[in-house]
Amino acid sequence: MKEEFQFEFINQNSNDDVLVTLLKTASIIHNRKQDSLEWIKWKYFGSPFGNAFCLVAKTNDDKIVAEITFGCYQFILNNKSLNCLISYQTMVHPNYQKRGLFGLLTKKILAKAESDGIDLVLNFPNKASYAPFQKLRFVPINHIENKVYFTKKFSTLWNIFSLKKTFLPRPISVINKEQVQLFNELKNTISPLSVKDVLVPNRSANFIQWRYFTFPLYDYRIVKTAMGWCIVRLGNRAKLKEVQIMEIFSESITKEFFSELRNEIILQFKPNIILYNFSYNHPANTIISKLGFYSLPHQINFFVYALNKKYTHLLQKENWIITATEFHRY
Repeated sequence: MKEEFQFEFINQNSNDDVLVTLLKTASIIHNRKQDSLEWIKWKYFGSPFGNAFCLVAKTNDDKIVAEITFGCYQFILNNKSLNCLISYQTMVHPNYQKRGLFGLLTKKILAKAESDGIDLVLNFPNKASYAPFQKLRFVPINHIENKVYFTKKFSTLWNIFSLKKTFLPRPISVINKEQVQLFNELKNTISPLSVKDVLVPNRSANFIQWRYFTFPLYDYRIVKTAMGWCIVRLGNRAKLKEVQIMEIFSESITKEFFSELRNEIILQFKPNIILYNFSYNHPANTIISKLGFYSLPHQINFFVYALNKKYTHLLQKENWIITATEFHRY
């Protein structure tokens, strides 16, 4: 590719005008409502794990035509924290596609990440970026379960075609203070899973608070039971009311705990559907299958890449546990 573009890393010191231009470009390319300046500052530069790696390509007249951004993340392996990156944004303007920008931007970010001590990279490519990431030697894991519980079977069957529609999370404009207070009461009970030789996400209290209770994005609620608690996201799938389980916290992940949790969700929100996404090797998998949760097809792809070559042996599905926190857009 000819050197017809300029490349610039965006950081917390970048001018607000640059960030707004980035947001406008993303809204055009992805055909969605433009995100706010406050949102990008929160997501890209507010995480307790560190600032995002954001690289853009500009034309000679200073027009942003492509962006690749990965956020800083942490996984835990046998009680050791590993520095990771997770994909935030991938876009190339249609007028500038097939010029190698996607691959070039990604390679530049990976090179910087490796020099900064990042160990592993994970992402969730859509259909358009599936093949390009494979060409960059990202390894497809694709081991995510899509478990659904139908609370109102008759009305759900009556609206069966709603199941094929896109889930729309309920947006909010302000943080729910009661939920923040409840989180503060429960945060000391948070602890990451511990599974030998398996990478599990670092669920620190600071991360959970930042992810769910510091920026008003979607309606996240805490559901508390005697045996533990969870964070859910409220919304609708066409005519069906849906509750999505994002995270669970309990000293023991048992059938009794999930039964209590399911019943409390039904009592509080009266949904048609309870949905729970997680990797197949999550301890919850075999348990909730016994409680009437069914597996449904989905289109969630999960890829991983090792910058630190001593972790190359971990690029297989048995070695990763993830939940909806990783792959639901925020």
